[in-house]
Amino acid sequence: MFQEGVGPHVREVLEQALSTHSCLHEGDWVEVQHEGQVYDLRVRELRPQAQVSIIDTDLEAEINPSIEVRPGH
Repeated sequence: MFQEGVGPHVREVLEQALSTHSCLHEGDWVEVQHEGQVYDLRVRELRPQAQVSIIDTDLEAEINPSIEVRPGH
């Protein structure tokens, strides 16, 4: 599980993973790598719109337990 694997460094690990993206859409998958482990996180909901630019933007993330697996993994 992502939160258990990353521990107290969730914010830093997510910031690093998102630094390669310029925007997010609901339903997107974000690959997060940490200490040799790969986590595929799905964007379930965005506010105020279903797609957002994340360039020079402060984000707030809520991480929920996994309910599905990325197709092909």
